Amino acid sequence: MLDWLGAKHNDQKCFEMATKLESTIFDLVKSGIKTKDIGGDKTTTEFTKQITDNL
Repeated sequence: MLDWLGAKHNDQKCFEMATKLESTIFDLVKSGIKTKDIGGDKTTTEFTKQITDNL
């Protein structure tokens, strides 16, 4: 969505945030912090909190 918004509005900040968000999520999953639906023990709320803490 952020990539789309960046393209639609020619907004570099959207592209940068999309990259940062994606990287943060990948890093969390690689470190074993995952939601229950993909084999972890976190709720969606807990996982989202981890994302915001890491941003």
